[in-house]
Amino acid sequence: MNSLTFDKEQLKNNAEELNISGMYMVYVYSCYDGDTFTGSLHHKGLYLKFKMRLYGCDAFEYKAINTHNGKKIKNTEELKELGMKARNRLTELINNKYITINALGMDLYGRVLADITHIEDEEINVKDIMINENLAFAYYGKGEKQQTKYYVYE
Repeated sequence: MNSLTFDKEQLKNNAEELNISGMYMVYVYSCYDGDTFTGSLHHKGLYLKFKMRLYGCDAFEYKAINTHNGKKIKNTEELKELGMKARNRLTELINNKYITINALGMDLYGRVLADITHIEDEEINVKDIMINENLAFAYYGKGEKQQTKYYVYE
């Protein structure tokens, strides 16, 4: 893929016009943690690479400070280990695979909110797997959106 060159301000100003919502096939490049991954999708004639946030759950962090019910909690070694397990499990489930998502817009940090409905051709609910395996808890966010960060490819 050849990358296209765009003015960064133009991309920022037009982020909301992208209106990333609905069903998309996504190729997953990497998993940052147990609820955030990077993938590309085809939208309005362009291939776009986004950070995406697994909708409906919050996984434990292995780097940053953990929060629960909006309150910061001490990031103990046990919580960091759970964060690593969550990232490893999400990686095992979706990394380097095609998934189908229902994109629900953007979150507070400009990531695509992704409800994963299929991995390859298998119907699967990744959010429920992460919660049922005690690697995440149900979470539906709060706050206002920031500008979307994305990359455009031919």
